[in-house]
Amino acid sequence: MDLVALNAILIEASISFSYIVAVFFLQVGAFFIKQWLTDRKLHLSNILILSYGLFFVFLALGEGVYGFIIVPSHAVADFEFYYLFSIIITGIGTLTFTFVIERQILKKTKYLLTLSLLILLVLIPFFTESLFFNPILLILKIFTIVVPFFFFLYFIRKTSANIQKKLIIALVGFGFISTELILVSYNIRQLIETTLTYPGFLFFSAQMGAILGSVLLFYAFFGYSFLIESEWRSNLITLLIIDKTRNVELYYQDFLGTGIRKEEVLAGGIAGLINLIKEFTESQHDIDLINLENNCLMLSHGEKIITALLVKKELQQARYFLKIITLKFEFLFWDYIKYYESYKVSLGRPEMYKPIEMLIRDTIKI
Repeated sequence: MDLVALNAILIEASISFSYIVAVFFLQVGAFFIKQWLTDRKLHLSNILILSYGLFFVFLALGEGVYGFIIVPSHAVADFEFYYLFSIIITGIGTLTFTFVIERQILKKTKYLLTLSLLILLVLIPFFTESLFFNPILLILKIFTIVVPFFFFLYFIRKTSANIQKKLIIALVGFGFISTELILVSYNIRQLIETTLTYPGFLFFSAQMGAILGSVLLFYAFFGYSFLIESEWRSNLITLLIIDKTRNVELYYQDFLGTGIRKEEVLAGGIAGLINLIKEFTESQHDIDLINLENNCLMLSHGEKIITALLVKKELQQARYFLKIITLKFEFLFWDYIKYYESYKVSLGRPEMYKPIEMLIRDTIKI
């Protein structure tokens, strides 16, 4: 088979794959909407995740319409109308997502981006002389790509460890999707077909990339609520560090300023409680979680200390924070307080704990 024939086959395949890409986009949208419904049942509703799901639903509809009209056998008479219709559908999804972002994140913009995008959508029917050199369609395409990229970058900065790595994977996945959105747009597609000898290879690769990008999004967001994880700082209640050999309190911090007493987080008896649970369950493993009535106590066991974190809900980000504090505290501060005889003197010096508080602030990025 020569390259010309293979190129023709790949072009036909890329057109057919538009429907498959649309289905994948629809599934991604349904996934986020389902996650929103799940969080809502837990009284953790956040419309940002709903708007992101709707963005992909509208993206799927726009992709489906475009895939229908570029099939040669359909010979759509009013191609321009249906093409602009697909752009408007995608634009509505982007408009919804942009509005929610400005409402919850970019509050200082005072809905300027949303208003600009709305004006562009209204102007589309009045600027249809040339689909090839249409600045409004170009700006809309930029909006469709840039707004979700900002979304990912914002949450990447707010998270760390495994959650951050997954969000980076999601960003890569959306990069593949963005490439497909650019290459299949009418003006870019026409330019590629007139410039390249075998454009089918590029079109087919772009469609495969969009499917791969959708799979990466599923992988990156499956198994947790990234919105809840990104707000993990507000989930913290108190931190308690204990010498596990002598069961002596070394450090205590109340994050919410609620005045919760140390006794309420079992300050004097955490080590004893852990030993009791281990004996009762006949387990030799360290206990790392104790469920309380409305909250839970997360535990991290170092060589010399136990770090206890009282939280509203067990989250991956809080677990990572707890582990880092335990490791850094032992490494940086244990030599200052390792002598039992000096505990009372040391604990009476507030300046001694300034480095510890700086460590916590740096780790938690308050």
